[in-house]
Amino acid sequence: MENEKVLKKIIWAVNPFDEITDVQAHVAAVLAQLSAKTNAVVEPVSLLPRWESLSKESSNDYRGLLEKELKALVRKYTIPHLKDPYVLIKEVNSVTQAAKALDRYAQKENADLIALGTHGRKGIPRFLLGSFAETLLLNATSPVLIASSKSEAVKPIKHILFATDFTEGSERIFKTVIGLAKELDSKITVFHALRPLVDPGIPYGMPFFVNGSAYDDCLKEIEQGAANTTKKLAEKAAASDVKAEVFVDPSVMNVADAIAEHAQKNDMGLIAMAAQSNAIETTLLGSVTRQVVRRASVPVWIMRDKIIKK
Repeated sequence: MENEKVLKKIIWAVNPFDEITDVQAHVAAVLAQLSAKTNAVVEPVSLLPRWESLSKESSNDYRGLLEKELKALVRKYTIPHLKDPYVLIKEVNSVTQAAKALDRYAQKENADLIALGTHGRKGIPRFLLGSFAETLLLNATSPVLIASSKSEAVKPIKHILFATDFTEGSERIFKTVIGLAKELDSKITVFHALRPLVDPGIPYGMPFFVNGSAYDDCLKEIEQGAANTTKKLAEKAAASDVKAEVFVDPSVMNVADAIAEHAQKNDMGLIAMAAQSNAIETTLLGSVTRQVVRRASVPVWIMRDKIIKK
């Protein structure tokens, strides 16, 4: 439905023992904006693994300590529509299982988003270490918002960078980005970065060099096609009364670097993009999505196409 709200409930994945407190502060500041603008409910959730080797008394001690620290952390921040924090207890034996458990909880609660930071270097439980955010990104079916340790002081989300590779999934996700921009009263930049021309007979991502003039002609043709496609997407936003501009990066640099650099230079408050699951790209190049999360100085919102298609 076109008028359906994009955000109604957000799960805030929290590690109250995180020693990098500015990461939690960044996430809280973003959530405060989102909740204030959309009236979305925010539920802080911390995962406590349940080990068979622990006695019931020890498990209760851990839970009591986690609940105490979680409540103390949440009280530091002012977030509209903030629910009481919740300790999720699950039998998990790996970071992957922990990420999937959190994702299942988010789905059970009909949450529209899981938000978290990328670090958690010590504390109980150890499943909330730095790799947790990327593991969640790889395994979650829910949309994920990640604020990294590289995030600057959080800016008002008045400008969203939508990074697209022009796949059908990315274009479908753009409908959600338009809805989000409308709720936040933000404008959108539709961004596409050109990649080096490649030979179909060699692994994707390895440059295929032809003579200079032929290469330049091909690149110009591709750039023009990209400009036309981004313009059509911007027109879709305009049809929903959302201001949008376009930018095609012709530098043929690393795509993740191009996205992160443009967001930083142009005062973006948020990067929105589709999660990538192409096996060849993930193996040979590393997921562009993960690289953007690592490089970006602003929060990154990642959505999966199969969640958008209902």
